[in-house]
Amino acid sequence: MMEVFVARQPILDVSEQLIGYELLYRNGQADFFNHLDGDKATIDVLVNSFISIGVDNIANKKKCFINFTENLLLQEFPAYFPAEYVVVEILETIQPTPEIIKAIQKLKELGYTIALDDFIYDDRYMELVKLADIIKVEFPRASAEQHYKLINIARTFNIKLLAEKVETRQEFELAVKLGYDYFQGYFFSKPTVIKATDIPSYSHVYLEIIQEISKDTPDIDAITRLIERDLSLSYKLLKLINSAGFQLRTKITSLKQAIVLLGLKEVRKWTSIISLSSMGKDVSFQAIELCLSRAKMGELLSFHLRKDQSEFFLLGMFSLIDTILHRPMEDAVKVLPFSQDIKDALLGSNNVYGDTLELMKSLENGEWDTFSTLSQKLGISEEESMNCYAKAVEWSTYIVDIVQAS
Repeated sequence: MMEVFVARQPILDVSEQLIGYELLYRNGQADFFNHLDGDKATIDVLVNSFISIGVDNIANKKKCFINFTENLLLQEFPAYFPAEYVVVEILETIQPTPEIIKAIQKLKELGYTIALDDFIYDDRYMELVKLADIIKVEFPRASAEQHYKLINIARTFNIKLLAEKVETRQEFELAVKLGYDYFQGYFFSKPTVIKATDIPSYSHVYLEIIQEISKDTPDIDAITRLIERDLSLSYKLLKLINSAGFQLRTKITSLKQAIVLLGLKEVRKWTSIISLSSMGKDVSFQAIELCLSRAKMGELLSFHLRKDQSEFFLLGMFSLIDTILHRPMEDAVKVLPFSQDIKDALLGSNNVYGDTLELMKSLENGEWDTFSTLSQKLGISEEESMNCYAKAVEWSTYIVDIVQAS
């Protein structure tokens, strides 16, 4: 179990109505930025906001203003996230090279809103200005001459002006009078830190997945098996494809289905993103090993039950999601895109999934009477159940040994 953090500061219009938030990197509950690599900070903000916490929870369908470094812009990184939510902030340190202009033009064509951050006008930035939808100005620092220059530019190119660091009612009223459209600063609200619990990842699996995807003839089944080794990656890919950004009519409930729908390029992309965001975070091996063991046992038992093996794998894999996230199971299952039968089983119902899960637990705890009763109820011999359990424990131990040695 680990905690993730994102700070958000509201952005308002002239009527003081909320139009969006700027999302800011934080690595703790305190509201201050600990300096680190800019690429890593942005990636953490994006993954924490859109996957771990959820964009609906952090922004409530409002725009998210996010800083992007030159490197991430050149890699077309903003395009990994839905255009209807993301405002791409171009940092003031980024120079308008032909490569940068081309990258921003492509984002504009894809429907992204472009904002120039902490902008001070200079003729060499004109190509950036022509692409901008919003210009952010550090309001108290700008001179009267700069304000009027920017107001004229905004009117000429139909650009909205955003006054940053507005700290008093007097500054807000002055900015409104000058013609600014949006406002951000301590006068309205200091950044507030949003916290959530995330699932730790096994980063070595990512390299194996990327290597498999890069083969001339990738094996979807092999890629699925690799992803199934990692609870965090499984959780995040399922949550991702069922998020608002993909706008699917039906929920995706199996990893193989998610991989096919995402496509190998998208899986590789998202595996890389999640891998980068997970570097250096602690792993709870005991909980993960038990999840892996239950997942594999569920898969093996499904053959005897003549049921979908992927559903039983996921049942076991997510059977400790409440423990890992430190949330009540009722809250944890809400974000899982599973059938109602699996959700009911995780909540303790006595359907075939619930009975299978209880069978696993009875074996783990040495509750032999319960084990015998459930084996008979499910129509699986005790010997078959024991064999499945032994194979599952051997498999999960092998996976965790590899991870701990890497």
